Formats: sequence, C-alpha cells, structure tokens
Amino acid sequence: MKKSKTTIKSVSKALQILELLGKHPNGLMIKEISILLKLNLSTTYHLINTMLEHGYVNKTKDDVYLLGYQIPFLNNAFLQSMAPDTMLNHCLEELSEITLETAYLGKERDGEVIIHNIIEGPQAIKVKALYIGYRDYPHARALPKAIIAFWSDSKIENYFKGKKFEKLTESTPSNLDELMKELYEIRKLGYSIDEQAFTKGICCIAAPVFDASKKPVAAYSVSVPYDRYNNNRDEYVEKVCMIAKKASRYLGCSE
Repeated sequence: MKKSKTTIKSVSKALQILELLGKHPNGLMIKEISILLKLNLSTTYHLINTMLEHGYVNKTKDDVYLLGYQIPFLNNAFLQSMAPDTMLNHCLEELSEITLETAYLGKERDGEVIIHNIIEGPQAIKVKALYIGYRDYPHARALPKAIIAFWSDSKIENYFKGKKFEKLTESTPSNLDELMKELYEIRKLGYSIDEQAFTKGICCIAAPVFDASKKPVAAYSVSVPYDRYNNNRDEYVEKVCMIAKKASRYLGCSE
C-alpha cells in the first residue's frame, strides 16, 4: 500500500520565509515577515532564529533579516549538479537502465571524438576493448559518426584527410565517398547505426546531442549483439534518440 504524501508544516513555513527574503534583497523585520506570510509572530521568531543559527539567514544591527551565507553555497552546489557533464552522465545512466545494455557517451575533444564515459548494463558485451578516451576507427563506429555527420563537409574532409579507412569487417566503409553517403543519411535520420561495421556480430546505435547553438557536442550509443539488435532495432533507436534529445534540451537546444 502506497503511503500518502506528507509535509512538515514548520519546514514549509521556513521555506516560505526564505523565498520571501529572496524577493526582498534589502531584508525584512520579523514583524513584516509575520504579516506578509500571515504567520504567528512567535512561530516566525523561532523559525528565523533556527535558520540564523544554521547560516540560512543573516541579521543586521537594525534587526533586519536577509538571506544568509549558506544560500550561495547551496546555489553553487545546485549549479554544479546541473553542469553539462553531470547531466550528460545522468542521461547515460538512464540509457543503460532503459536498454539494459552497455551505454557510451562520446564527446569532441581536441578535434577528435572520444569515448567520454561508459556505463555497463546487465547484458554487457565486450566490444574490442573500448575504453574511456578511445578514439580509433571513427569511420567504422556509430558513436563518432553521430557527431561527425553534423559537421560541415569541409570539416569532415579535413578530418579524414590522411586517415586510413581500414576495412575491419565487410560492412566497414573503405573510402571517404562511401563514408559521406553514410553521413548524409545520418543527417537525414538524426541517428547513426553501425551494423557489424566495427566488430563482427555487434551492432551499435548512436544519436547526437546538440547545444543551444545547435552544434553537435556529444553523442550517446549502445552496443548490442546482432540477434538482439535484429529483434529490437526500432526500440533501441527510439530509446537512444529519446535520451539524446533529453540531453540536448538540458543544454538549451530547442527542437
């Protein structure tokens, strides 16, 4: 049986006081707080004193109350929890949880797309010793291609200039022309799929993350055995794209 939601009245009143002080940067006296919030004067006094003791409220020599030094501390902690990397990693954990697969977060760094983080799922499979910081074979892997596809054509050509298109499997693109066809298709679809192009028997689905300027800054992917991929392809695509869009919204990208 579910427990009903409960609130503690004194905590609610204390929070109301903090919110009120936030709207009055020059501060308020206890009587003013009591009147504005329609609180008993004695109750207001005790709540204020408790928050004063813990640093959430400051008192001037004129008995005016202001927000205390603990407020910016909490604000800083909140901003850190909302930092891009933190939110991107939360989304990565969610992707692994909803797919039950090993999930990867890729980011562009120093002109290369690297694996930034990995969360192993309960159905984990080993893919050619991928590790955090891995950047090799971008022409064969869905994760880097999900980002690279949204670069300008000139940037793509410069990036792959001089790079070897090693044929890892029968599905690996062997030259820039073949790769560009794939990248154009990725742009159109909004996601990338590697069907055994990097490792025989393994498929990968990836989707890009965009920032507020609609620049591709990251990508998510999952690696899946071919049989599982073949039976659940659309579901994997839907979940990876959902997480990528969620992360994009966190970064300020409006769809």
